[in-house]
Amino acid sequence: MEQLYTTKSLAALLQVSPSTIRREITEGRISWFKVRGQIRFKDSDIQKYLNQGQWKRRKLGNAEVVYMSTGPKSAFRGN
Repeated sequence: MEQLYTTKSLAALLQVSPSTIRREITEGRISWFKVRGQIRFKDSDIQKYLNQGQWKRRKLGNAEVVYMSTGPKSAFRGN
């Protein structure tokens, strides 16, 4: 059976806030479904989402690091 994630658990996995996950849902970037009124994400859909290009993967020793690419603009404001 495929692993399922809640919004909170997916946010923790990707090391982003739950509001970032909700924004990705609103903008139609990540597939989801509901179980008894609760949003869930399938592992296979998360893999597709990660491979869309906004997220980058890098090997760090034996671990794989997944992070969000900020693109050409800085993620920091005020400079």
